[in-house]
Amino acid sequence: MPCQRPHLVIIGNTHSSPSAEAFLVKFATIAKDIARRAYFMTADPPPTFPNVEWIPAKAGQSNNLPTRYVLFAMCQLGICLRLVRMRRKYQKSIVLTAPDILPVVLLKALGKQVFTYVDGKPVALFLQMCCRLSFVFSTILLAETWSLLDFWGIRNRTKARRGALYADTAYFVMTRKLADRDCKVGFFGTLEIGKGIREMLGAIRLLKRTEEKIGYLIGGSGNLGEEVRRFSTDYHDVDFRGQIPWSSIPAALNECKLIVVPSQSEGLPNIVLEAMACGTPVLATSVGGIPDIITDGKNGFLLPRITPECIADNILRALHSPDLRRVAENASEEIKADFTLERALARYKRIFWASRNTAG
Repeated sequence: MPCQRPHLVIIGNTHSSPSAEAFLVKFATIAKDIARRAYFMTADPPPTFPNVEWIPAKAGQSNNLPTRYVLFAMCQLGICLRLVRMRRKYQKSIVLTAPDILPVVLLKALGKQVFTYVDGKPVALFLQMCCRLSFVFSTILLAETWSLLDFWGIRNRTKARRGALYADTAYFVMTRKLADRDCKVGFFGTLEIGKGIREMLGAIRLLKRTEEKIGYLIGGSGNLGEEVRRFSTDYHDVDFRGQIPWSSIPAALNECKLIVVPSQSEGLPNIVLEAMACGTPVLATSVGGIPDIITDGKNGFLLPRITPECIADNILRALHSPDLRRVAENASEEIKADFTLERALARYKRIFWASRNTAG
């Protein structure tokens, strides 16, 4: 098929967050090379590239659930209006936030190809239903790993394409050997229910009752941030740093002998790929795309349940593993082999650089 660089419109996160911003940097880096022009509708601005244009799209926030859904719908309607006005400027669309069902349906009605990103499941059942409808109306499903489709129960793979991103392996590197690091366990992520932070704090309490000499590093922000801060004041060896700047994350990862990702739902978390690239073993729940890249005891460790007792037991299992150094080395090699910018760019070129993409 002849190479045609399409004009793309990309609908991303309409709420500002550090993790969404980090993802946006990666996606824009790919989009600038696969598209003649890329229009990003997001809350956070993408990096500045000559052929990338930012169209701010930010949803209002409220602690009241009905109000949140009204604001969610209003933001989608605003995006739909922009999509109609600029419909002649783009041929293909990428929806990074699957709950945005209204833009997906509109784009389909406008005759545009819709590529929808398959990520972790939202906590709210209503948003899960929106995601499932988006998957039905989409032309192509972009899944970072195939196990994400299993996680959603998507059995028909005919319109699925592997859309994994990458870890910046020039930036996320092992700068300190595992043997030279203190016995420190890290948690990096959003401090909210569903991400396992409360269960992690419970595991730390249990481990404090043992004779193990373990330090803890917690980085992140969210609704439970104040709870974590209060917890850290009770224990001198719990280092809570709040939201760690992206530029400081490689050094923080190189402090740890293990990081824990005890989430109820995930896509393929940036922090997992980045930790593995730094040679930092990962203990993670077997959800979303994680089982496709972590094999227990080979290049990481899998967490069978999200309870304080299970997390504590598996932290000890990982730290006491005689193969911990080999696990760290295997993890680093895995990322260098399959999760580089070059590999990700090649995947997206195959998907988008064609005269016509069909569902099968």
